[in-house]
Amino acid sequence: ALRHEMAADGGALALALGVLALETIGRPDPQARARLAAMQQPDGSWAGSPYVTALARLALGGGWPWQPRA
Repeated sequence: ALRHEMAADGGALALALGVLALETIGRPDPQARARLAAMQQPDGSWAGSPYVTALARLALGGGWPWQPRA
């Protein structure tokens, strides 16, 4: 269901949050990560937003500091 919502929305915010959620439960989605990375703007931001950029960088940088569930 989460992957469907991520695809349906298609925005950087939905992808970043989805990638973080999937990484946290130990189910990474390389295709979503690639789509998110491709959305980076020439100025280095995502969607021109500091908030979305921070979440995208967190998602692409490996996620939260705790270990995913096994």
